[in-house]
Amino acid sequence: LEQCPKGVDICELNRCLGYAYGYDNLELAHENYNLLSPENRVDVCNDCDECSVKCVNGLNLTETVRRARGLFA
Repeated sequence: LEQCPKGVDICELNRCLGYAYGYDNLELAHENYNLLSPENRVDVCNDCDECSVKCVNGLNLTETVRRARGLFA
Protein backbone atom coordinates (compact mmCIF):
# COMPACT_ATOMS: atom_id res chain seq x y z
CA LEU A 1 0.00 0.00 0.00
CA GLU A 2 1.19 3.47 -0.82
CA GLN A 3 1.74 5.78 2.08
CA CYS A 4 1.36 9.51 2.38
CA PRO A 5 4.69 11.22 1.65
CA LYS A 6 4.02 13.50 4.63
CA GLY A 7 3.21 10.61 6.95
CA VAL A 8 -0.49 11.35 7.46
CA ASP A 9 -2.41 8.26 8.54
CA ILE A 10 -5.33 8.51 6.14
CA CYS A 11 -7.05 5.56 7.82
CA GLU A 12 -7.24 7.54 11.05
CA LEU A 13 -8.75 10.54 9.27
CA ASN A 14 -11.24 8.26 7.60
CA ARG A 15 -12.14 6.70 10.96
CA CYS A 16 -12.90 10.12 12.42
CA LEU A 17 -15.05 10.97 9.40
CA GLY A 18 -16.87 7.67 9.89
CA TYR A 19 -17.97 8.79 13.33
CA ALA A 20 -19.31 12.03 11.87
CA TYR A 21 -20.98 10.77 8.70
CA GLY A 22 -21.49 7.06 9.34
CA TYR A 23 -22.68 7.28 12.94
CA ASP A 24 -23.89 10.90 12.82
CA ASN A 25 -21.83 11.64 15.93
CA LEU A 26 -19.92 14.90 15.48
CA GLU A 27 -18.85 14.96 19.12
CA LEU A 28 -17.15 11.57 18.85
CA ALA A 29 -15.60 12.59 15.52
CA HIS A 30 -14.04 15.72 17.01
CA GLU A 31 -13.02 13.93 20.20
CA ASN A 32 -11.09 11.29 18.25
CA TYR A 33 -9.66 13.80 15.78
CA ASN A 34 -8.31 15.88 18.66
CA LEU A 35 -6.50 12.78 19.96
CA LEU A 36 -4.53 12.47 16.70
CA SER A 37 -0.93 13.60 16.78
CA PRO A 38 -0.28 16.87 14.88
CA GLU A 39 1.42 15.03 12.00
CA ASN A 40 -1.80 13.06 11.39
CA ARG A 41 -4.13 16.03 11.26
CA VAL A 42 -5.60 17.37 8.05
CA ASP A 43 -3.65 20.67 8.17
CA VAL A 44 -0.60 18.69 7.03
CA CYS A 45 -2.45 18.18 3.73
CA ASN A 46 -2.89 21.90 3.03
CA ASP A 47 -0.41 22.09 0.15
CA CYS A 48 -1.53 18.87 -1.56
CA ASP A 49 -3.93 19.21 -4.48
CA GLU A 50 -4.59 15.49 -4.64
CA CYS A 51 -4.04 12.66 -2.19
CA SER A 52 -1.23 10.41 -3.40
CA VAL A 53 -2.47 7.47 -1.31
CA LYS A 54 -4.60 5.08 -3.37
CA CYS A 55 -7.25 3.14 -1.49
CA VAL A 56 -7.45 -0.59 -2.21
CA ASN A 57 -11.23 -0.32 -1.71
CA GLY A 58 -11.63 2.45 -4.26
CA LEU A 59 -12.36 5.31 -1.86
CA ASN A 60 -11.65 8.76 -3.26
CA LEU A 61 -9.12 9.86 -0.65
CA THR A 62 -8.80 13.33 -2.14
CA GLU A 63 -12.48 13.80 -1.33
CA THR A 64 -11.91 12.28 2.12
CA VAL A 65 -9.25 14.87 2.85
CA ARG A 66 -11.51 17.67 1.59
CA ARG A 67 -14.33 16.50 3.84
CA ALA A 68 -11.94 16.30 6.79
CA ARG A 69 -10.74 19.83 6.10
CA GLY A 70 -14.31 21.08 6.09
CA LEU A 71 -15.15 19.33 9.33
CA PHE A 72 -11.97 19.64 11.38
CA ALA A 73 -10.17 22.72 10.06
